[in-house]
Amino acid sequence: MATIANLTKQQNGGFSGTLVLPSLDGRKILVTPIEKKGKGPEFLVSVGGFEAGAGWLRTSKKGNAYVSVKLKDPSFHDGTIHPVLVKSESGYVLDWKPRLGSNPPQASGGADRF
Repeated sequence: MATIANLTKQQNGGFSGTLVLPSLDGRKILVTPIEKKGKGPEFLVSVGGFEAGAGWLRTSKKGNAYVSVKLKDPSFHDGTIHPVLVKSESGYVLDWKPRLGSNPPQASGGADRF
């Protein structure tokens, strides 16, 4: 997996950082908690001040918490990528592995809770 952003946890339970993608390099990314409604997301994702996706809190098969993110931008090949937000040794990261088939990305590392 490639790290596309290093993030810092905020007091409100959200995350902020800077993207390192060719088309979005240096853009600020915010992952902000929102009130969950039904099967809806727990996080709103904005890039450079614009709504760009959403995030769902998940637990890996190993029991590690992560946020499954759906991130949209016209510069992406299919318009959407599916990175995961996980705890790392230095804080939190947004990791992405391009889909080569129909298998969803797997969370690497992780924390007991966010």
